[in-house]
Amino acid sequence: MQINKYTSDKIKVISFISIILVLYIHSGFHDIPSEIQGMKTNYYLQEAISVYLGRIAVPIFFMISGMLFFRNTNCIEDIFRKMKKRCKTLLIPFLIAGLYLPAVYLTMRQIPWAKQFINSFDIFSNVHSFGSILQSLYLFTPTGNQPWGFHLWFLRDLIIIIALSPILYFARKKLGHRVIVTLLFTLTFIPLKFGIFTSLFWFMAGDFLLLKLSYSKSLLLTFIYLSLSICQLLRPSVYWSYFIIPISLIGVMALWSKYDYLFGKDFRLKGHSFLKIVCNFTFFIYLYHEPTINILRKIMIIILGRSSFGFALNYILAPWIFALIAALVGQSLKNCVPKIYETLAGDR
Repeated sequence: MQINKYTSDKIKVISFISIILVLYIHSGFHDIPSEIQGMKTNYYLQEAISVYLGRIAVPIFFMISGMLFFRNTNCIEDIFRKMKKRCKTLLIPFLIAGLYLPAVYLTMRQIPWAKQFINSFDIFSNVHSFGSILQSLYLFTPTGNQPWGFHLWFLRDLIIIIALSPILYFARKKLGHRVIVTLLFTLTFIPLKFGIFTSLFWFMAGDFLLLKLSYSKSLLLTFIYLSLSICQLLRPSVYWSYFIIPISLIGVMALWSKYDYLFGKDFRLKGHSFLKIVCNFTFFIYLYHEPTINILRKIMIIILGRSSFGFALNYILAPWIFALIAALVGQSLKNCVPKIYETLAGDR
């Protein structure tokens, strides 16, 4: 796919929408005493946004990453060149962001009044050596398949995929894109601890399934996706788990194609200064939103109150407030210490 100015703006806007959905996924209150236990309205509100709308966010990021990575790759040297570039744009920010959550956690534990704004469990309780600390920072914890900065599993998987990209490049050339995507889709049904085949599927499906569709097809996909999501919400069943990827793919394609009709072919970010600014900080927001957004929502609930309305308003507002604060912080760093910001955000 050729990336012109329109498509570039489209990627930035859809990426920002997706990071807002990620923030919603990580902003919910759960069945914990004094939170939303028994508050059915809040439960359905959070399920609708965080689970059924939010599930398309990470696939979109993988697909956009795959589409951009394989663009203008005509030989293996192009792949190696892009791998080298990703060391700066992905690997270094990943290493730094991996330290951010435990650093904030340990700092706030030293402040008596601040302890209430962090989770009470000790993240270091299951590590006993320097090697196990590194493992928990960047690969997975001893008790799970996510790093301490649990949101960084996406970036971890993406880095692994980039490391495998020479193999993927030759497989793509020899077998064809359609065969590779079909094979990877089949492999997603294999129950593995890390689910790397699912990440691979979304990555390789990027420039194959992010299509421009007619208005009627876009409308139909949107209707199908929302209908299926409502059915899942109202009639939960274990059998839905077998269709997560196809349903999510319908949602991704619906959002990708719907953009063309919601924003119009003449839309350009440069004519919308505020949106242009916040869209520039999507990756920065992703890297450092944990545990920060968790702290923000716990502060907000003190202000709004522990009522059903207070929890609902907190849930609705927290992602947008955090995104605005993070964009302001990012812009300030960019203006005052541009080299540091470039390192923190991978020169984005």
